[in-house]
Order: sequence, then C-alpha cells, then structure tokens
Amino acid sequence: MELFYYKSESGNFGDDLNAWLWPKVFPGVFVDKSDVKFIGIGTILDQRICDFKKKIVFGSGVRGLKNAPSVDRSWEIYAVRGFLSSRALGVDSKYVITDPAIIAKIFYSFNKQKLFPVSYMPYFRSAHNQKWKNVCEEIGVNYIDPRSDVKKCLKEIALSSYLITEAMHGAIIADSFRVPWAPVFAYNYLHEKEVSEFKWRDWLSTVAIDFFPKYLPNLWGYENNYVNYNKLKEWVKVRIIQKKINQIIKNQEYFLSSDTVEQNNIDKYVDLIEKFKIKYSNIN
Repeated sequence: MELFYYKSESGNFGDDLNAWLWPKVFPGVFVDKSDVKFIGIGTILDQRICDFKKKIVFGSGVRGLKNAPSVDRSWEIYAVRGFLSSRALGVDSKYVITDPAIIAKIFYSFNKQKLFPVSYMPYFRSAHNQKWKNVCEEIGVNYIDPRSDVKKCLKEIALSSYLITEAMHGAIIADSFRVPWAPVFAYNYLHEKEVSEFKWRDWLSTVAIDFFPKYLPNLWGYENNYVNYNKLKEWVKVRIIQKKINQIIKNQEYFLSSDTVEQNNIDKYVDLIEKFKIKYSNIN
C-alpha cells in the first residue's frame, strides 16, 4: 500500500510526521505506488481521496463539513481524528480515538531534561516570514521552525518546558510528551479560514479540552502583498505579538490533557496497530 499525505515543498512538521512515523509502526508495508492508500496523520479527508480505489483511514481528519467526502465500500476505517470528523463523514463515533501523531511518543526516545523554558512554533505558512524567529529571540523564547527535520522538531518540543504554537501538531506532540501548550492563531486562520478552527476542535474533542486560542497579528501581508508592508505597522504588530506571548507566559495560560486520557488514547492506537498487523501480516 502507498502512504498518502500532503507534501509541502517547504516542509511541514505535522504532515512530514507521516514519512517518519508510519514505516516505524508498520515496517515493510509501504511502497511508492499502489491503488491502496494508507491515510494517517493530517486533515486530508476531502475530495482529494475520492477517486482512490481503496483508502485505509488510520486517524485522519476531515477538512470541515463542506469538504467531507462520501464514505463507501472503498473505505476501510480504523480510526478518525475526532467527533467532528465522525459526524461529517456520517460514521459511528466508535471510530473516534484522537490524532494518531500521539503514537510518535512510542517511537521517539527522550528524557525529561528541559533546555528551553518556552518555545514557539508557527503554522508552516507563517514560518515563511523569518521575522518570527527574530520576534521570539528578542523576548527569550526558543523558535521551532515547523519546516525543519521532523526529529529536530520532536527534540525541541521535548526539550521545552512549555510550547506556544500556531501549528496544531505542535500542540498534539507537546500534549503526548506531557509539555503544556498554548494555542495561537496568526496566519493559519486567514489561510485556512474555518478549517483551522474545525480541525483544532476536532482533535480537542478527544482530549476533553475547550478551544481558547489567542489571536496574534500575522507578520506578513495576506497572500503575496508582503513586499508592500508598512514598516511602522509591522513594528507595531511585532510589539503586540511580543506582548501577547509574554502575557501567556506570565499568566501560565497553557493546556494539557489528563494523563489518563492521553494514555487511554495511546492504548487504543496500540490495539489498532496490532489489529492492522494481523490483517496485513502477509503484505509485501
């Protein structure tokens, strides 16, 4: 079967986790091309997958109610990301676990040493503007580039005492690593619009946490207008962003699911992994 996920030319931590994680979970299963698509991490259950001859869904999420594809006999569902996805697809809530990125914890060794008091991870499209790094460094916050190598991102999240993140999979990994996290919206809600909130709420519905993001000014003009930005306006936005980040840090406005919820979700995926291996034990 073929591993199917969104591939950004610049790199994107959440999506790139697929290529790092699934061959470790199911070694020897994936090939370059196949009519059978394995769909794991990502908000990718939309019209892109409709024409696939067979799709195996292992924890993916829907891109909103308007984008939900129709489920038919070509689908083999092991899990979906959250309750919003199950409703959008019209499938039983028994398939809901959480985002499968949490099982990265099983395959990534780290200790409890902390190097960074606070780290910040932007949405991967926000990261195209390098000023985010400068903004963070000026206030003593470690910057994690979501376009970096997956192992580098995992390491820096694990080394952080707290994570402020625009990238949802930054929060998901932080939660599984037991690193308290704070959600922020900057460019993501301008680019993805209602999809941004839908996917966050979809995941959070499985970890018993309400969604209360802090809104930050985006550091570039929308789409291709960045070259025409006003320097004074940009300076003001930077100060606002730094003030809001410092407020999160000062007020300890972080979230973390309970140990019980996190472990139960991991245990459910471990069971599904064994079920999958039994069914596809003879696959080449």
